[in-house]
Amino acid sequence: KGGGVSGQAGAIRQGITRALIKYNH
Repeated sequence: KGGGVSGQAGAIRQGITRALIKYNH
């Protein structure tokens, strides 16, 4: 598998989304 930058960006985006959801609720 070769995720690279796109894989990292996806993981970071998921983390931000999760943080936002936790923060809003």
